[in-house]
Amino acid sequence: MPSVYATFDCLVNSSAFGEGFSNVIGEAMACGVPCIASDVGDSAWIIGDTTQIFPVGDHLALAQCMRVVQPHNPRQRIVDEFSVERLIQRTSRLFGKKVLWLTTGLGSGGAEMMLSQIIHGLPKIQHAVVSLTCGGKYADTLRRAGVEVHSLDMPTGRPTLRSLWRLFKVMRQTKPDVLMGWMYHGCLAAVIAKCLSSKRVSMIWNIRQSLYDLKLEKRGSAFVIRMLARLSWLPQRITYNSQLSAKQHEAIGYREAKTQIIANGFDLTKWQPGTPRRGLIGRFGRNAAMKDYSTFIEAAKIIHAKHPEAQFIIVGTETEKLDVPSFIEVLGERHDLPELTASLNIAVSSSSFGEGFPNVIGEAMACGVPVVATDIGDTRWVMGQTGHIVPPGDPQALANACMEILEADITQDWVARERIERHFSLQNALKQFETMFMSSDSLTRRSTVLPTYQPCVE
Repeated sequence: MPSVYATFDCLVNSSAFGEGFSNVIGEAMACGVPCIASDVGDSAWIIGDTTQIFPVGDHLALAQCMRVVQPHNPRQRIVDEFSVERLIQRTSRLFGKKVLWLTTGLGSGGAEMMLSQIIHGLPKIQHAVVSLTCGGKYADTLRRAGVEVHSLDMPTGRPTLRSLWRLFKVMRQTKPDVLMGWMYHGCLAAVIAKCLSSKRVSMIWNIRQSLYDLKLEKRGSAFVIRMLARLSWLPQRITYNSQLSAKQHEAIGYREAKTQIIANGFDLTKWQPGTPRRGLIGRFGRNAAMKDYSTFIEAAKIIHAKHPEAQFIIVGTETEKLDVPSFIEVLGERHDLPELTASLNIAVSSSSFGEGFPNVIGEAMACGVPVVATDIGDTRWVMGQTGHIVPPGDPQALANACMEILEADITQDWVARERIERHFSLQNALKQFETMFMSSDSLTRRSTVLPTYQPCVE
């Protein structure tokens, strides 16, 4: 048949009834043959172009379709939607558990990126996502991958009756086996969703930041953090991406027996060493108080005074609002971060609080870029004996560490890359999430869960 289809300029399926999913249409399209079909069964869905569909028994409409059919290559639609690989992927989901992810949002950020990577990396599990706020960068990415994405369109920090009703309808529609709360507000939403569920459902929380002082948090966030401490007997697991974060939350009442550490993982095919620009120092991250851009800017002034040949770039959402000297280039939000990161001579993380497991550090290390970072969250754990760690809020110490690297003419750190490969690969993280989701035993045990990673002795 493939050789027969290859002789056609067009294929017509004029069936009057009885068709479900017409193989002849799919076969012809896979051979690059345009198709015209009667509106029977799923013909319109397969072809994907209503101009090539005619009413059953209407020979005039069929003739018109024949006259106007445009030569094109429909093979890509079959590859994208109806290949054997897609069939296997969709079918395998039926045998796995269904996880409903509840997250604060799907915009730019390390937590949102990690959620998207986990979902893409676990095709055996059926996923659906609820975003408390509207839209976001990763909403479209997930939908294109065939994942259900629901937005509650909740005003920031203000739940409404309408959003709760939407959550109730999502629960009835998806009927999940596992609720996965992602970040603080997502964890609280998971508690509400569990109360709305008509069936027994497991619940896991994921905490993704450190907690140095509740006074540093917004009032609403601090309230949610305290409330979750009191409700922490409810989830089967409380997962953290940071060892320090787990200890800090346990100190204010989060149940220690529920703790499981799953560190962030990095896609080593995406983050790879490149050709660094000598003297290029970069600070990547959104414009937020916890990132402490003022310390980086002051350090850059100190470095520039002694090394005027050094170059500085800042990349991240809303960083255009920063007041910087002329020798610092602000690029705003970018979508070529792997390439930009690999081009750095030094990657800097100047955060003063709030970081749990800082992604920018792991990404730079995966690219073999020397790192200078403040001693916040699990930075020491991630970096091990690589790079330079300095106290937060100390521009002089930050500048000195950068100048030491510049003056030693170090442009790449292969030991850092090897450390990420050994301890923090994406595949490692995916394996742990999959085990947790798929094993009913792992969600029902009440014994203490030892952290997956222990501090490395170098």
